Amino acid sequence: MTGTDDLKRLTERITKTMNDHDLRVTDLKKINYGMQFRVQSADWSELVRVYQNTKGRVKFDYSQVKNSDRQHLLEHLIEKGEMPAGGSGLFAETGSSLAFPIIGTDESGKGDYFGPLVVAGVLLDEEDAAFLTKIGVQDSKKLSYTEIKRLAPAIRQRCGDKVAVLALTPFLYNQKYEEFQRQHLNLNALLAWGHATVIEELLARHPCENVLSDQFADERLLLGHLQERGRSVHLVQEPRAESHIAVAAASVIARDSFVTGLDELSKTYQYRLPKGAGPQVITVGKRFVAEQGRLALRDVAKLHFKTTERIGGKGR
Repeated sequence: MTGTDDLKRLTERITKTMNDHDLRVTDLKKINYGMQFRVQSADWSELVRVYQNTKGRVKFDYSQVKNSDRQHLLEHLIEKGEMPAGGSGLFAETGSSLAFPIIGTDESGKGDYFGPLVVAGVLLDEEDAAFLTKIGVQDSKKLSYTEIKRLAPAIRQRCGDKVAVLALTPFLYNQKYEEFQRQHLNLNALLAWGHATVIEELLARHPCENVLSDQFADERLLLGHLQERGRSVHLVQEPRAESHIAVAAASVIARDSFVTGLDELSKTYQYRLPKGAGPQVITVGKRFVAEQGRLALRDVAKLHFKTTERIGGKGR
């Protein structure tokens, strides 16, 4: 029997095991020295590769699996043909107790000294979720910017007015931050206001009861803003919520919008404004203040960062 025959029989066994547990094996194809396939549930899809060496030894590659719990599940099902203890709870994506349609929200630029703060929301039904999963949408932190630039237009085209974006330029961000400070409120309160704003925009267009976001603060902050506007939703805030396709889609839109906003500021001031808040940011910031003046810093940077003091921009 050839190595190819061995792999074919192996994938047939895996397919049967997955079918027995209400999972599907799709996109099966040959790769160098092996095969690859996707395992899909109702709300997630993971890529697995199988390699066979010249001695016939098989090795499974789970490096593309985005969730450690699901990797544990797949290892047991694929290699042992059985469900791990407590495995039934691993089928679901984070937040999957929330039924579709669902609004996912995420922000970008919070930790970047230069550039806007962007909060995005995306409302998905089951068909949208399946489509975005198929084209490779995932947490933007796991994607290159080339991939983000490819995926963001696809999300916008697919979802249309079920995408909402709040982009605060640095000038508006600084105004809003100072306004919250006067009320003795912190950055988390500003973020909650931003998330609530995009949720409200989506709710004004489409009915939806379920909302999922990353856990950045006490959920009462966000619910408070929604309730002030007369809205009542089932809100879930969870760590690593970006593993849910709705929040992942929002993260891609938010990051794309942030980088676009930063690029526009760079063109306006003819500076290559860097991301983040590291040494390069301080170097560029000092040069910017020396040439453009401290007042101009308000138009390109988030002034409450300690970076402002380090670059000599405190006397704004």
